[in-house]
Amino acid sequence: MGTIHRVETHSLRSSPEKLWRAACRVDANLQSRRALLGDDLFTDHAWLILVSLYRTEAEGRCIDLPMLGERVALRSTNVRRWLKVLGECGLVDQLDNDVCVAQLTATGVDHVEHLLEGTTGN
Repeated sequence: MGTIHRVETHSLRSSPEKLWRAACRVDANLQSRRALLGDDLFTDHAWLILVSLYRTEAEGRCIDLPMLGERVALRSTNVRRWLKVLGECGLVDQLDNDVCVAQLTATGVDHVEHLLEGTTGN
């Protein structure tokens, strides 16, 4: 005989597919904001980098420095600076190879998913 427990809906996590779709929507929204406001008024580089890293990892890919720079429309030196800051915050691990420039840490994944869950419409 089993016991039925009430599950609080706020304790449920979104599925990986829902989180990936949310990341795609957030990324598209960030890119649209940037296009409309222009680079001079766009100030959400850290979040754009985190979402880009999350998406590539969720898709089972790696992203190199030139590709990430192109994706977030920043020079490689600026991307490196952001990655250093995000690394100091414990959100990313910088990798020293030509294939992957960085990966989200477990804390980084947790923080990004927490923010994405607010956009999934659960």
